[in-house]
Amino acid sequence: MKDKTRDKISKYISKNKQSTASELVDYLGISRQALFKHHLSKMLSEGLLTKIGTPPKVFYMLKENKEKQNVDLGKDATKYINDNYLIITPRGEKLDGLDG
Repeated sequence: MKDKTRDKISKYISKNKQSTASELVDYLGISRQALFKHHLSKMLSEGLLTKIGTPPKVFYMLKENKEKQNVDLGKDATKYINDNYLIITPRGEKLDGLDG
């Protein structure tokens, strides 16, 4: 039963590109507790979904498997990016330069 529900969640989000928990509850006809406890939390921990936003507006999206493309930027551009850019991920990780 859970696999069918997870398939429905994946198909719904794939079709709509993103979804809120309320939209999924309405679509699936299950309680918010069941949605979070049995499906969303497990799909997030398994890396199938990602979430963006903060309550009360949180959106769930399918996690895409994007492959990094290797692009030769040249030595000057690579040095400039590595020296001047960084990003802090939502998980608090610091990524410098091209890694970010």
